[in-house]
Amino acid sequence: MKKPVYISSVALFTINTVRSWRLTLGLTQREVSSEISPGSDSNTLGIIENNFRNEKYTDKHLNKIAQLFTKTAHEIGLIKEFSLFTFYPEQPIEELMVEKKIVQRPKELTQTSTLFILLEEKQDPFFNDWHTVAQIAAHCSAYSEKNWTNNDFTAVIKTATEKNKLERKSETESIYRRHR
Repeated sequence: MKKPVYISSVALFTINTVRSWRLTLGLTQREVSSEISPGSDSNTLGIIENNFRNEKYTDKHLNKIAQLFTKTAHEIGLIKEFSLFTFYPEQPIEELMVEKKIVQRPKELTQTSTLFILLEEKQDPFFNDWHTVAQIAAHCSAYSEKNWTNNDFTAVIKTATEKNKLERKSETESIYRRHR
């Protein structure tokens, strides 16, 4: 068993806050990593979001992430401006060394973050087959313990299709699967 890694409580807070917003906005680790380190092949976020590595964000990283998150939020119709301060605690917290535990499933899952987690991070085999919007909504609802309907997923699925995360079978059939 690997030994736990300890980082500052503020660093852990920023890592989990970035992760929560990243999932809400439907961004992959690779998409954010390429913004932080353009031209690099390394998955910086994968390293930072690993419980057994001591890497954390710098303010330079957080500024670049804030710009990407603001742009992405506007693209999906969310009126939200991000800044460096978005990722830090609003109130002072005690600066302690704590075990690095990345929140795998944010407390408040949105439709976008749920679909993204199942598609990208969990590689859920459900999405290997064709499904209707209602079936996708029911599957995501079960995972997140919500009561969503197909109307809640229309825009989310459209965005996932535009980002080549899902593919639509045809213009006449509204059924979707993981993009191949």
